Amino acid sequence: MQSPVFSTASPHEMMEAEPPRRPENGPTEKDNWNERSYDIPEQRRHYDRSQVQYISADHSDLDQTVDGKYRQPRPNKPSHHTGTASNTLDSKSDKRSTFTGIVKTAAQFLSIGDSGQSSQKDQMRYTQRSAPRRAPRSAPAPSEQVKREPLELQEIRRRAQSLENTVHGLTKELKKAHEEVAVLKKAVTENEAIINRAHATAISTLAANVSRGITDDMIREELNKFLQTEFFSWCADLCTEKILDEQAALHKLLQDGIINNRESYLKSPEYLKFSLNTPDGSGPLALLQAVLIHRLCYLYLCDAYFLAEELLPTSNNRSSLYQLEQTFGQTQPNAAIDWRIQTVECLEKSVPIVNESLQRDVQIFVKEYGFLLSEKFDEEGNQDLVQIFANFAKLALKLWKTRTNIKWYDLNSFTEPHFQPGNPWIEVEHSLMSRMGRQLNGRPIGLFIHPVITSQSPSKSDKMEEVVWLKALAWISDKDEPTNLEEVGQADSHRV
Repeated sequence: MQSPVFSTASPHEMMEAEPPRRPENGPTEKDNWNERSYDIPEQRRHYDRSQVQYISADHSDLDQTVDGKYRQPRPNKPSHHTGTASNTLDSKSDKRSTFTGIVKTAAQFLSIGDSGQSSQKDQMRYTQRSAPRRAPRSAPAPSEQVKREPLELQEIRRRAQSLENTVHGLTKELKKAHEEVAVLKKAVTENEAIINRAHATAISTLAANVSRGITDDMIREELNKFLQTEFFSWCADLCTEKILDEQAALHKLLQDGIINNRESYLKSPEYLKFSLNTPDGSGPLALLQAVLIHRLCYLYLCDAYFLAEELLPTSNNRSSLYQLEQTFGQTQPNAAIDWRIQTVECLEKSVPIVNESLQRDVQIFVKEYGFLLSEKFDEEGNQDLVQIFANFAKLALKLWKTRTNIKWYDLNSFTEPHFQPGNPWIEVEHSLMSRMGRQLNGRPIGLFIHPVITSQSPSKSDKMEEVVWLKALAWISDKDEPTNLEEVGQADSHRV
């Protein structure tokens, strides 16, 4: 519905406006006047402020223009009649008539606006009555409603099933995550236990080393120093360059277990076997070192009571003391070690190492392995060898007075001795390892130039923990695998 429109035209423009046209069957001027009562004061104030000339109500005295409109006629020339009274009356009547005309003209313009609004209202009412009304939405048919409901239910069920599958999958993943967390917690607990045990073992080992006054590293250093100085020098100076009776020497060395006597080794190709005689003399030197350290370990590292043999030479004191220690160790390993240390200290004070016993052991050694000694071996060489026996016996007593058990392993202690790089117990010469490397992997060991020496210390749980003091130095062939022609040539030379 449009709001009433008020004219902003000036009174002069209103006089030239088109005469009002009344709509057919429209509201009367009286009705419009009543509905318009709240607008009259505003328009009245407008027309009071304007000064307009009188306009005839019936337009009889107006001039009609070409376009059908009316306008105020031009005033004639001023009259020459002059009269004061008549002029005054005419002036008053003219003012009264002018005011009346203004009021009627304003009423006509207002009636035109109201009649336009009324006609617009009537037109809207007519349009609303004549416009076709939208039919109300009809309710869906029962069959369509039945079809729609199953589709909606199916969609709801599908979504519910999808959510249920999602929840099921997440539940499985959560359960799996809990299981993984449990496994990780268990691994962490086990690792913590291992670390704690290792830490406790390291502390106890360190404490044991401090309490015994000599550490594992110190013992390793002393053993290597002994083998690389006076021991090696004596063997290098007094070993023979060539073994005269090679077959007898080989039989003796195989019988004593110095050379590998396994059947698998004896059936190995010739290039993998140990040769007693070599052009450079390295064979006899390796054999002399092997038999000498083997005899020293056998005399002084099998048990701690070798001094007891001097108490009563005809009695078996050494074996009896060793059996007693083993009996103590079955129930109280630490107590057995304490007893052994005290016993060795007593023997060392009461029966010291004497030159006579050392001379006896040296003579036995020279008698058995004299074929490995050169013509240079004389009395001086014999005294040097006695000193080597004495030094190793003193070193053995020092080791037996530590809070540990000592074990040594020769070639016979291994079932199938084959070399494996990185073995914690067996090594080869550094020059050989750097030259051949992985080619040595799996090759048979011909002999131990020196054996393995280990320490077995009881822990708090009375379990023995073994530490390697000296790795075995193994002899392994450095020859390459020959071709078929070379093997045939070697076979023919053996037949000749």
